Amino acid sequence: MISILLYGRNDSYGYNLHKRVAISVNCMAELLEDENDEIIFVDYNTPDDFPTMLEAIQDTLTPKAKSHVKIVRVRPIDHFPFSDRTHLKALEPHARNAGLRRSNPKNRWVLSTNTDMI
Repeated sequence: MISILLYGRNDSYGYNLHKRVAISVNCMAELLEDENDEIIFVDYNTPDDFPTMLEAIQDTLTPKAKSHVKIVRVRPIDHFPFSDRTHLKALEPHARNAGLRRSNPKNRWVLSTNTDMI
């Protein structure tokens, strides 16, 4: 029924980033009930030798969150064509588009939100 679309990168940006993301994803997962419900996390431009954000915090995710999460990884090589046009490490429109294109077509609704929402 619903796809929740999130994006981020494993770069420790901001205070307690891993903890904030885990709390947010766990809270969102608690609201999901349909078997087609999903949380799509687009990991955008995390260095290749780093795990994705959700792989890095998997020990803090609830079983329900793990069962609904789908990780889409956009690698640095995919960001490279844009790197000379922006100082940003994560391009929100590109990240969200990558996630939306991979969302479950059975879901009628998409909630595009951020990882600091509870």
